Amino acid sequence: MNPYVQTILSLLDSARGLPTTVVTTEGTDGRLYVQVVGVLGFPVFTINPSGRYDLPFEHSYTRAGMTKMGLPILAGKSEGLNAVLFADKLAARPRNRHDPTVRPQHRPAMTLRGYFESEDGQERALEACRNFLGVKDWAVGDRFKLYDASRHAFDPSPSTGDALGWFRQIYDELVRPAPAGGWGVARNASGPLWSAEKTFQTIKAGLSNFSWDGTVTLTNFHNSSIHATLVSSLEKMRSFKPVTNWPVMAVSKVLHFYNPELFPVYDNEVIGHKVLRHFRNEFREFCWAFSPPYDVDDTPIFYRNYMCWGAALLASAHPQFMKIFAEWLAKQPGAELSTRQFDPSRLFATAFEFMIIGAYAADQSVIRLGRE
Repeated sequence: MNPYVQTILSLLDSARGLPTTVVTTEGTDGRLYVQVVGVLGFPVFTINPSGRYDLPFEHSYTRAGMTKMGLPILAGKSEGLNAVLFADKLAARPRNRHDPTVRPQHRPAMTLRGYFESEDGQERALEACRNFLGVKDWAVGDRFKLYDASRHAFDPSPSTGDALGWFRQIYDELVRPAPAGGWGVARNASGPLWSAEKTFQTIKAGLSNFSWDGTVTLTNFHNSSIHATLVSSLEKMRSFKPVTNWPVMAVSKVLHFYNPELFPVYDNEVIGHKVLRHFRNEFREFCWAFSPPYDVDDTPIFYRNYMCWGAALLASAHPQFMKIFAEWLAKQPGAELSTRQFDPSRLFATAFEFMIIGAYAADQSVIRLGRE
C-alpha cells in the first residue's frame, strides 16, 4: 500500500476512530485519488508523489484557520495532512458546495493572484490550461521547436546567413494561417508584413537590451528604469504589420519567440476576449496602482502594462512555482525537454501566459457548475 495512504489511514484510526477502508485510483496527472469508504460526507482527496495531501475544495489549510473552526490539530503533522484528517468536517462547513453524493467538488473561483500564490492553485490552473489547450503537440511541442530555433537564430556566434535561416522557420510558422496550423499573425492586415529579414534585423538592432539570456526577464521587469527603453523599442515595431493601431498581437508573438523569458504572448481571442475580460477588475486595479494610465487599447503602453502585470503575479508566486511549472511541462505531449536547447524553468513569460489561461478556464468550470 502507498505509504502516504497508510499514514492517513493510521491517523484516521488512531486519532478519530474512523473506518480505514479506502478506494484509490491513480490519476493521469500523477496524483493518487483516495476515497474513504463508510464516512458520510468524506470527500475524495489527492496525494501527490511528493506526499502532499490536497482536498478538492477551497478551505483554510492553516492551523490557525482550522483551530478557529474548532478542529484539533495534530502536532508535527503538515497542514495538508491535518486538513485531510478532518476533511468531512471541513466539507460540512456552511456554504461549502461539496456534495460527494452528487458530483466531485469543484472549488470556487479565487483571485488570479491566488492561483500563483499556492501550489494547489497553480496545479489547478495548469491542469485546466492543459484541458483548455488540448493534449496536442501544437500546444507545447510545436512551440518548443520554435524556441529551439530561436536559440540558434539569436545566438551571436553563427553566421548571419545561418541565423536568418533559423529565424525564417519561426517567421514562417507565425505567418502561416491558424487553420493551417500556424499562428496567424498576418490576419486582418491591410498590407504585407515586413519580410523575415527586416523583422530579424529590426529585433536584433532595436531590442538587443531585451534578448534571451540577457539581464531582463519577466521576474525582474518591475524595475521601472527599463520601461521607457522598452516602450521606445516597441515603437520601432509599429509598421511590422499594417493595421490601424499598434499591432500588439503580432508583435507579442514575434517577440515571444525572441525571448520567452520576458515577452508573453497576447492575442485577442483568448487573452483579450476571455482572460482579460474575466479578470478585468484585477488588471484595472493593478494598472491604477502601478501609476501609468489604465490602457486597454492596442498600444505599446498597454503591452508594457500587461508585462508588468505578469511580473507582479510572478513576484507573488510561491517559491516552487517555476519548478512545478517545468515539471508540468515535462509531462505534456511533445515536450521532450531532454532534447531542448533551453532551460524550461526560465520560461517565465510562457508560465505567465499558461497560468492566466488556466486560471480563466478553472474559473469557468466553477461558473458552469453554479449554473447547473
